[in-house]
Amino acid sequence: MAGPHAFRIHLQDLDIRARQIHPEPDPPDAGTEQLDTVKGFQVITMEMRARKTGRPRGFDRDMAVKTALQLFRRYGYEGVSLTMLTNAIGIAAPSLYSAYGSKAGLYREALDRYSIEASLTLMEDHASDLTLSEALDRLFERAITLVVGQGCMISTGLLSSHPDHHELTGELAARPGAMTDRLGQELEHWLPRTHANTVAQFLCTTLQGMAVQARDGTGVGALSSIAAIARLGVLCSVERLNAP
Repeated sequence: MAGPHAFRIHLQDLDIRARQIHPEPDPPDAGTEQLDTVKGFQVITMEMRARKTGRPRGFDRDMAVKTALQLFRRYGYEGVSLTMLTNAIGIAAPSLYSAYGSKAGLYREALDRYSIEASLTLMEDHASDLTLSEALDRLFERAITLVVGQGCMISTGLLSSHPDHHELTGELAARPGAMTDRLGQELEHWLPRTHANTVAQFLCTTLQGMAVQARDGTGVGALSSIAAIARLGVLCSVERLNAP
């Protein structure tokens, strides 16, 4: 306390310093801070104090998305609470909202990252030199490696959800369609376009089912057997297509 007539008022983030004045205070000098009179007191300073809601020093946005991705992949969107996210990332809830807008915003960023990291293709690493059978083997091998023990964030992230999340569910449901289109284009290297699109739909349906099975505990052996049957089914359909 600076004196008998001085005090400090704290109002939320405002730090207002005031002192008692005489009925007729001296006017402020030109170029100095304007003084306001409030109920016998003269306000001489007003300072905004920033709330301590910013992100902590050393906040790594990329690492935070990676951490969130692991949680969402393991427990699904609705299985991950805001508390789980803030505890795992090491930031407060206001900081999370400041960085990502919402839990859904963080989920979308994690989903974009996963879509890149877990991308499936038939044309990777000079696959154009492979036979269709060899390319399918590589596709299923990578898929099994990605989903075993965890499932797929796209296929199993929102299998069922609250109606409030219908917009997010719609966005997620559209992603397998993009993969079907991409695989269909790649399959045209071996197949006519019409048949390539049908095979692409079959492959995506099979891969989604394998992801659900993997999330529920199906092991590599069983998943490999499913993949082998699917590969044979595709090859048999191609043989029938090419039969005279």
